Amino acid sequence: MKKNQRLRGVRIIIWAMGLGGLAVMPAFSVPVPPVAVDFESGSLNPIIPLSGTEGRITVVGDTANVATELIGDQNNAAGGTGGNRMRGNYYQCDETVALYKQSMHLGRSQQTAVTFVVYESSTSGGTYSLIASNVVSASTGTNLVQSGEINTLLHAGKYYMIGAAWDQSSTYRYYGSPHPVTTSFGQTLSGYGNNVYPAPQTTSGSTSTLLYPQQLTLADNLVARLDDWVDASLSSINSLNLVADLGGYSDVFLSFRYRDGGDEQDPEDGVFLSTDGGSSYYLIDGLSDSTLTWKTKTLDIAAFAASEGLTLSGSSVIRFQQKDNYGWPTDGREFDDIKLYSLPDLEAVSLESGGSTSVTRLWKGFTVDKQISLEFEVQSRGGNTSLSAPSVRFGRYLYNSGGTLQLNAYDTLPWSIGAMEIRTDTLTPVLTIPASTHLPDLNYTVRAFADAYGAITEEFENNNDDTISVTVNHYSGTLWFDDIETDI
Repeated sequence: MKKNQRLRGVRIIIWAMGLGGLAVMPAFSVPVPPVAVDFESGSLNPIIPLSGTEGRITVVGDTANVATELIGDQNNAAGGTGGNRMRGNYYQCDETVALYKQSMHLGRSQQTAVTFVVYESSTSGGTYSLIASNVVSASTGTNLVQSGEINTLLHAGKYYMIGAAWDQSSTYRYYGSPHPVTTSFGQTLSGYGNNVYPAPQTTSGSTSTLLYPQQLTLADNLVARLDDWVDASLSSINSLNLVADLGGYSDVFLSFRYRDGGDEQDPEDGVFLSTDGGSSYYLIDGLSDSTLTWKTKTLDIAAFAASEGLTLSGSSVIRFQQKDNYGWPTDGREFDDIKLYSLPDLEAVSLESGGSTSVTRLWKGFTVDKQISLEFEVQSRGGNTSLSAPSVRFGRYLYNSGGTLQLNAYDTLPWSIGAMEIRTDTLTPVLTIPASTHLPDLNYTVRAFADAYGAITEEFENNNDDTISVTVNHYSGTLWFDDIETDI
């Protein structure tokens, strides 16, 4: 692959200019390819976000890919009636998803305001804090009242109360003793009932056995959204920055999915490259072809850098950027499945014997084979697709002090690595030197290597061998002839 050496665990600080002035990117460990960012954890890591004054960068559900599930039977439940009511269910969340919309079945004899709410807590019985709400006006009728878009993250390991509150007298439905009900993201815990409107900022846990039928619309694919939170006001620049150690790479590719919500094209829009830690940026692609439909793009980063006379460095920055003055979906851009990768490769990470990078041996006689037990760490890196190499050769050579090959041996093993995967394996080969072999030098070198031949493009193949020094301790000491001391 590509690099003559790698910087491991480097910590850097990147400076970047935004509309609000000089901003500092926090220091963190810089990864080497392959790097995949899909936002499924609900966070931006390892992306560094930077926003202007009114800019907004959030992880949200992919609204192009949603599914609806019913919690309880809407048609076969008991009914209650009243105004100034808040009803819902407590949930245990086992998988991070986005609650896109919610609905509750209500019968209204007059128009009523319905506030749909989401509360979050770190414990099932603790204090729940309001994290999202949306008010709709429901006219007379008996049907599912829908919240409109909420698009709020439900994080794995957290607990939620999802429900609705209304002011005018309405009929609602409930079941007795059905909990827990399994959901796609976890399960219900209990029901919630409180005679209050409007919804409070906090509420407590409950052990009610009632289940209030709901309809939840969920997005299980999460994406990064860049937009503006104050419509028709200042234009802001939002940036997602991926800092990576690309020093010495001669092949680097970037792929990602993208779309926009009507964002006008600005010179600040697109994907940019910096090779000097963020001091200067070069536009790779303006993404002028983006629409509300998801598209996938692959960019040859190494080729672009070469065309601009740039040298990829240990503090290279890939920047995804958007500028505009309205919120989604009037403006804004979304990104997903960001992958920074090179071609598949094997790398010799370290070669040791007994935990040491050098060996000292004293062999006696010529009747027993001489052996050196090795510990050979090999790192495999996948590209954008998986690699299966049927015959990777793992060899070991012995050279004398003049660099002349004394002997060689190798094993042939099948080897595979998944797409965008990094794996380190420790092999334990033994270098066997035939008993009859004379080792007259003091210093030798053992070289171990891994070679996948045509399974990995030789042009880009990385350093795939390592060496240790071997000292042969020919006997030295004192020989006595009677009382005469002789040094040997």
